[in-house]
Amino acid sequence: MGTRTWVYPRVGVTLLTPTHGYPSSSLDMPAPQTEETPFHPVSPYAVSKQFQFWTTVNFREAYGFHASNGILFNHESPRRGTTFVTRKITSQVAMIASGLSDSFELGNLNAVRDWGHAKDYMRGVHLILQQPEGGDYVLASGEAYSVRQFVEAAFRVIGVNIEWSGAGVAEVGFDSVTSKVRIKVNAELYRPLENANLLGSAAKARLVLGWEPEYNLESLVEEMVFSGIKAVKTGKIFATSWLDCLADETNWCI
Repeated sequence: MGTRTWVYPRVGVTLLTPTHGYPSSSLDMPAPQTEETPFHPVSPYAVSKQFQFWTTVNFREAYGFHASNGILFNHESPRRGTTFVTRKITSQVAMIASGLSDSFELGNLNAVRDWGHAKDYMRGVHLILQQPEGGDYVLASGEAYSVRQFVEAAFRVIGVNIEWSGAGVAEVGFDSVTSKVRIKVNAELYRPLENANLLGSAAKARLVLGWEPEYNLESLVEEMVFSGIKAVKTGKIFATSWLDCLADETNWCI
């Protein structure tokens, strides 16, 4: 009777985002979340992501697969669809800069996220696959900003300083020079349940992978706003999701 040798390939990286699984924090600034931070799904989609995480761990530990989990904090780019707050903000700022819009509405201005550039994160995923053994890695910028701060950064790109007045759903953001209201709060845009504050620690990825993000918030936002202005000038429309990019070349996805 012969013997059978199983060769397990590098099956890849299961990608998760902490918005699909980490518990909310009531603190102004959350503690950095690591690979050891317990998950707490807040939606059916989040539950499915946690299932994928543990399935990957099981195949790695029980069957010797080179299988890894990449826990990627919010990663953005001009390809992001307008259903996501970062692209909604940057596309609307581009519209305002082009004279095609006056204002737009947002939900929770105080939600805190750790935003990075998708280019940095995909480079990190590639590094994970080059490791001799599978593992779990957080990829994050290590810096947390509120939606309010993201808005301010986006308007700075077009030379507008935003100030705030009011509170709750009555709060507005206005141009400090012209006093024109540019941002309004809409209670219907609040999520029924969300992770309020997210901040990642990529200490393991930095140590083991030698990974470092090249973009900060300002450079990320600048790229997204300028790409939006270019889209408006060339008559493109903004894609609501990456699937739109595949379906119709008239959508602005780069």
